[in-house]
Amino acid sequence: MRQKFLGNLIFLILANLLVKPFWILGIDRYVQNHSGPMLYGAYFAVFNFTFLFHIVLDAGINNFNNTEASRDNNFIAAYASAMLNIKVLFSLLYVAITVGLAWFTAFDGLQYKMLYWLMLNLILLNFVLYFRSNIAATQRYRLDSMLSITDRLLAIIFCSVLIYFHPWGRTIDVMHFIYAQTLALLITLLMAMVLSFSRSKVFNYSLDFSLMKKLLKRSYPFAIIGILMTLYYRLDGVMIEQMLPIDGKEQAGIYAASYRLFDATNMIAYLFATLLLPMFSVMIAKRENVEDLTKTAAKLLFAGSVFVAILSFFFAEQWMPLLYHQADGYWINIFKLLMISFVAVSMTYVYGTLLTAGGHLKLFNILAFLGLVINFSLNLFLIPHYKAAGATWATLITQFFIAGAQMYLVYRKYHFKVVVKDTFKLMSYTALLIVFCIICLHFHLPFISAAVIISLSALVLFFVLKIIPLNAYQLFLKKGA
Repeated sequence: MRQKFLGNLIFLILANLLVKPFWILGIDRYVQNHSGPMLYGAYFAVFNFTFLFHIVLDAGINNFNNTEASRDNNFIAAYASAMLNIKVLFSLLYVAITVGLAWFTAFDGLQYKMLYWLMLNLILLNFVLYFRSNIAATQRYRLDSMLSITDRLLAIIFCSVLIYFHPWGRTIDVMHFIYAQTLALLITLLMAMVLSFSRSKVFNYSLDFSLMKKLLKRSYPFAIIGILMTLYYRLDGVMIEQMLPIDGKEQAGIYAASYRLFDATNMIAYLFATLLLPMFSVMIAKRENVEDLTKTAAKLLFAGSVFVAILSFFFAEQWMPLLYHQADGYWINIFKLLMISFVAVSMTYVYGTLLTAGGHLKLFNILAFLGLVINFSLNLFLIPHYKAAGATWATLITQFFIAGAQMYLVYRKYHFKVVVKDTFKLMSYTALLIVFCIICLHFHLPFISAAVIISLSALVLFFVLKIIPLNAYQLFLKKGA
């Protein structure tokens, strides 16, 4: 299973690296620079607001479906109709809740227009994710990988046309940015539907409320996890704008600038979870040992996230102003802290996914609730005093608490062995990368030159320290996975 994981992970990461960084650093950054921090901050606040309740769209169905379908090949055909009925009903409920609560905010007319289209985009995305979960559950991982970038690839094409050819006589604005994503998601949804049902000879639609009720009873723990995690991931952007009446939109825009870059790296880490959930589910159902796969994924993700965090921390002053024209020391410090928290978030994609696949949902929910309480309390205290920087500290503290607690629970529940030698290798890798960065700064190397040196150093250290055993690569190459 480790070789299958490594092979599909490489394919998945390469596919996403070709598309998603261009979306974040090219299209999204262009829209933010063109719009300015206030207008983009208004968009970012609405975007986060719609995300606060997006779990209502899912009700835990996607992760539940992925977990169960991975264990039972007949699950998809038996429950597809009920799943889709639930999703339609919860989409209507989501719209009602989001629009209703939006009346209690300070959103202006343009923000309400954004709200309606962003809600539609999330509904389309949620249906895409459901059909993708069917594809991943049947172990068609590479097909799922291609679908994971299809909507962004199409949106890049549509936005590029707007930026460079000005079909309506002016360049892209925030609303055109949203419309392009809507069209891309609609096309991707149609593709995902066709591919999902391609292996099903018959699809019988029926409205069976008793079956829907049964599924909801089984999936509600997944829904609670999603609600709690979404709240402490997305609450900060909304709280910044709402708690700072004078410069809330501007502060939200400043926070959004760094958060978008954080999101770009986070997308790569999230790919681990999309592969690991069905794999863990299959292995647990077969009573196979998951320690080897878990530690392999955790080491890979730790090494990658530490590399990104260290490089970002030491060289933010050189390249942040190149990405954002208004960036100053305040912007840079926010970015540095967010990228440190990326290391913790990365670990949750391994250990949190294993807890989910293993059915330890009660523990996961308790932990997620504690994370929400910590994040909300810290934001409530820090934002009025330190504005966007306060929200960044709240994120950092919350994410490291969640990651540490999840690791503790996994090691305890699955009786994993703590290998001091492995820990020493990872700490040595981290310390040496920091030393190389300090040396590059000491000699005043340009960012590009330093980035190349640090990247090569990280690669050499990864193999020299044998963070992943060499036999894993040998088996991978032999299988051609």
